[in-house]
Amino acid sequence: MTDRFVADTAQVGMVKGIWAGLAKMPMPPPMNDAQILAFLKDIRKSTDKIKARGGKVIFVRTPSSGAFRQMELAGFARSRYWDKLLEVTGCPGIHFEDDAATKNLVCPEFSHLNRSDAKVYTTAFIKNLSQHQGWNVRSEKFLTKL
Repeated sequence: MTDRFVADTAQVGMVKGIWAGLAKMPMPPPMNDAQILAFLKDIRKSTDKIKARGGKVIFVRTPSSGAFRQMELAGFARSRYWDKLLEVTGCPGIHFEDDAATKNLVCPEFSHLNRSDAKVYTTAFIKNLSQHQGWNVRSEKFLTKL
């Protein structure tokens, strides 16, 4: 997201309006627990294939905020989706709300970070990723380019 876009309140307002319009659209009923579990088991099949070939999988939940985040919280409770995803797949995850440096970042148009906050997020993400076993990330290599 460019500084120019963030400074243009009309453009930011337009994108916020798009999100608000989507939030007002009729939605299908939420999945029940059995449907969620079936969906997550399908994802597990895919992650198991990746792991069987020597790959590694880590799920990442990037920041969102404002009305968009409220819509997500209402429709996709973390305990029913994110937490279950990690449980069913046995894969680790990095969620922006679990890090003090990223949990309060504000997305100007609800779904993308401005340039300075993107640097904060990336720094925290690399740090978190490097703490997961098997993810040998040399953070100084990445962080010097920010």
